[in-house]
Amino acid sequence: MGLQANPLKTLYMRIRSQRSATLFGFVLCAACAVTAAEEPVTVSFPLAGASAAASPINGTWKGVYFTYPNLMALELNLSSLSGGAVSGVLKFHPAVKLRSAFGTPKQGSYQVSGQYDDSSHSFLLKPGAWIEKPDMAGAVAPIAGVFDTKANLLAGVFEFQSAPSPMFFVLASENSGDQLIADISRSAYPAPLSREQTNRAFQDSRRVAAQRIIEQLKSMPHQAGSEEQFKLMQEKLQEQFAALPGSDAQPGGWAPPPADQLLEWAARLKKELPALDLGKTVMGKIYIPALNLFDDVYFKEHFGITYEEMDTAQRKAVGSVFSQHGRELSGYDFLSRPFQNVGDFGAPDVTVSIYWQRVLRSWISDLQASFAAMRAEVSSFTHLDVAESAAAAELPFLWPSEKDRFTSALAATRTRLAGPVLRLQADQLIATATGNAGARELAAWRVREKDILQYASPAEREKLQQRIDTRLDEVL
Repeated sequence: MGLQANPLKTLYMRIRSQRSATLFGFVLCAACAVTAAEEPVTVSFPLAGASAAASPINGTWKGVYFTYPNLMALELNLSSLSGGAVSGVLKFHPAVKLRSAFGTPKQGSYQVSGQYDDSSHSFLLKPGAWIEKPDMAGAVAPIAGVFDTKANLLAGVFEFQSAPSPMFFVLASENSGDQLIADISRSAYPAPLSREQTNRAFQDSRRVAAQRIIEQLKSMPHQAGSEEQFKLMQEKLQEQFAALPGSDAQPGGWAPPPADQLLEWAARLKKELPALDLGKTVMGKIYIPALNLFDDVYFKEHFGITYEEMDTAQRKAVGSVFSQHGRELSGYDFLSRPFQNVGDFGAPDVTVSIYWQRVLRSWISDLQASFAAMRAEVSSFTHLDVAESAAAAELPFLWPSEKDRFTSALAATRTRLAGPVLRLQADQLIATATGNAGARELAAWRVREKDILQYASPAEREKLQQRIDTRLDEVL
């Protein structure tokens, strides 16, 4: 009786107990691999009587991760062992060749092994021995991930405890992996402006400058009696403005959101994190929650299209709104970076994060839906524990409100199941307990069932303990 240890939960606990190990410098040629373990580790947790049934994550998966300044292609080849254990090979190489002062990152590969849990559709892999080790290779890190069964995608993070920002990865099955890499690369490095778009951008900048003069003229103080002169001047400027080629609207009718709409979009950051001081917090810590502003649904509500659907001209148009309205958007100017594709928090890492968010939100939705169908069995608590461990690796990078909803759903499910499961456990023990051995089992019931008892109501706990004590007195 009592909760049984789950292999994946055990692996999570082992890895997190080792994450205080020193993290050596982030070396570009080992871009996918920064480690908490110095020695190769092989992890296998076979369950008694379990067979090596095919895992849904068996096979070859291809995708990307981003480590500044490189978008890296990732290939993961996995095979099932027994009891949910998996092993395989991880390969990495540059997804896009860039000219960089840091040089070109090298390719490499190493062994991985770990566990897949079918109830939570989550997995955890530990790095093993190098197969192809690049020069000046850094260390390698555990990989925590989830499986979106509807989209057939894997996503997760490399668990670098000391890294300043999370390293997300997204993978598709082999047949779709190359297309996934191409789609992400296209958004991460959109095509440069055409000559027509460049000319249009120049004309638009002239229109913006003229519009600014007109607005300034409206608020300019003037002497009494000069109203007519000012009115004629404004009309003249309006005529000149109307004669300028170009317009604020992009081809197809799209226009960048005005400053007040951008402010409304950005305000979600402070709503979710009211204690966040944008003026005193280091940018690296602001970037992480700010990535959620680019979620497809939320972004489209404010921009009319998703970030991935934006071309270079449209992104630059949004960047121009930020630069022209610095006062109104004070504190949020860093949000112009993804629209200008400069440095960190640029298009590559934002794009990878968007794909990661799609998988995570779909996975969380399915997982929470599965809670309602869980039966009153001890094994359900084991499944909930694994789901909690898997979510702990991913949820810190989503909105706090999303983490709160998941935590509430988890607690509600445990509370719903605790009473029926404990009554079933107590009924079985009372019916079978005899002799000294039975007395010992009865005496140890509270300790043995403590993991589930904490979720039962005080009245339920007291009632069950009274029944156990009554049976113990009878046996003695």
